[in-house]
Amino acid sequence: MSQTQGFRLGFLTGLRSMAALSVLAYYASKNPSGSNLPDLLKLPQVATLLKVAAVGEIIGDKIPFIPNRTAQQPLFGRVIIGGFIGGVLDADDRFRGAIYGALGAVVGSYIGMIIRRRIGRLYGIPDPILALIEDGITYALAREWVTNPTT
Repeated sequence: MSQTQGFRLGFLTGLRSMAALSVLAYYASKNPSGSNLPDLLKLPQVATLLKVAAVGEIIGDKIPFIPNRTAQQPLFGRVIIGGFIGGVLDADDRFRGAIYGALGAVVGSYIGMIIRRRIGRLYGIPDPILALIEDGITYALAREWVTNPTT
């Protein structure tokens, strides 16, 4: 189960690099004793910092000169964050979990980019509108997959 959750949250990290981690930290900070995540992620201050970073990313995604998610540096960051998430979720084998999370981040980055571009071209929807839709879907899935990891 933790590999599936790690891959899923890694996938969402590919869509929005801070989405899964900010949602994970938010719920861990609300119920620290009910979580086996590292203590750092359970701190309300960390949850707040990650929420601020997530909001910054949502805003930054709408700015045309921001590099594409599949450019070398943004992709590398997503792989690191996805790997971290997968690693902390797989208590049995952190390395295996990190691989699942990192792989999910790569897949999410490319699939998200391809789908967004194709929908934009096919239906003529402006990219900032598609980005807002992607934000909503990403955060809804993050909430669902963090709070109900087996769904």
